[in-house]
Amino acid sequence: MKDRSLSQAWPDDWNGGVYAAIEPRNGADPSGAASVDAHDVADTRPVRPDAGHPGALRPSAARDTADATGFLGALFDLGFTSFMTPRIIKVLYVLLMIGAVVSVLAVTIVVFKVSATFGIVTLVFADPLVILIVMAICRMILEYLVVTFRLADDIQRLRERGDLG
Repeated sequence: MKDRSLSQAWPDDWNGGVYAAIEPRNGADPSGAASVDAHDVADTRPVRPDAGHPGALRPSAARDTADATGFLGALFDLGFTSFMTPRIIKVLYVLLMIGAVVSVLAVTIVVFKVSATFGIVTLVFADPLVILIVMAICRMILEYLVVTFRLADDIQRLRERGDLG
């Protein structure tokens, strides 16, 4: 089974983390002739957050409030209970793309003033290469930030569930 983020839909066959019926393993007799030990019934599947299971993930009320504050609420949150960066990361990426293109075009204009031939070479070859390199570096840095925030969210969920101290 593929890993699923919490934003994706849950499969229909999930039943709150508990097997509806114990299925025998390795071709054992379904009539119950074979004994069933604790290893046979261990459930290692993730638990749905909305399931009535004691290990179900339930976000705290403070986390719900922090997520519902919006951009300005996150900006002026002095307790840092909500993060603003994941909300603005897409806008930041678009601004970085625009900044890279404008910067490269400004350099190209200066190069055209020095030499038209060198300006054309810069416009055709150097500009696309520089834009791709700058955007790749910016993308890697922003992806690192997103992964860091997702990691923080996962650790918070583990603490709420009680798996971490």
